[in-house]
Amino acid sequence: MPAGPSAKADSSCPLEQDPCYSPHQFRVAYGLQPLLDSGIDGRGVTVTVVSPTPSPDDATDIREDLAAFNAMFGLPAARIQIVTTLAGAAAPWQAAGEEVGDFEMLHAIAPAATLRVVLFPSSWIQNAANATADMLAALRLAVSGTDVASISWSLGEHYFTKAQVAQLHSILLGAAAHHVTVLVSSGDNAAFSDDWFGAGRLRRPAFRPPTRSCWASAAPR
Repeated sequence: MPAGPSAKADSSCPLEQDPCYSPHQFRVAYGLQPLLDSGIDGRGVTVTVVSPTPSPDDATDIREDLAAFNAMFGLPAARIQIVTTLAGAAAPWQAAGEEVGDFEMLHAIAPAATLRVVLFPSSWIQNAANATADMLAALRLAVSGTDVASISWSLGEHYFTKAQVAQLHSILLGAAAHHVTVLVSSGDNAAFSDDWFGAGRLRRPAFRPPTRSCWASAAPR
């Protein structure tokens, strides 16, 4: 996630990675600091992210990750809710890099908001049918009982049936009717998506369903 055209790496940042941007720099670069200064800090708001269940070799404890992030940058403790309806409750706090990064930035700009994650089952990666069905099921849960839903996961459009696109549209219409804001990333590969389940990981036109709908807002990753 870029910190904005005027932001420069923070030389005092305690991380070894270069460049490193502090939460304050993100807030200033995106014009959010005045809102926080006036007391608009996410209090009373729930923000939900959708995350595939990580593989065991990529999983960490999201509570520990956020606690370390908060200690590093002087942020308050985060309020976290985990929805395991789809993934099961065997390891509800496991998190992968994508989810951790989403939560860190959400907490940085809305430190008083409740952060909620809907986990996919680990079977999503086995085949395209699982992936598309799980994506729709997770989105349906994500837009229920929240104020904002943030989606940063996508599949090529060739994986979705017309019936599934209709389901997606219905889900987003329901979210709009309940005043739920749905935000999605525009993806890493612009107009193309890796062919996750095809030979050779071919690049094909991307279908990030929410971005193709007038019921969601897209933002660059």
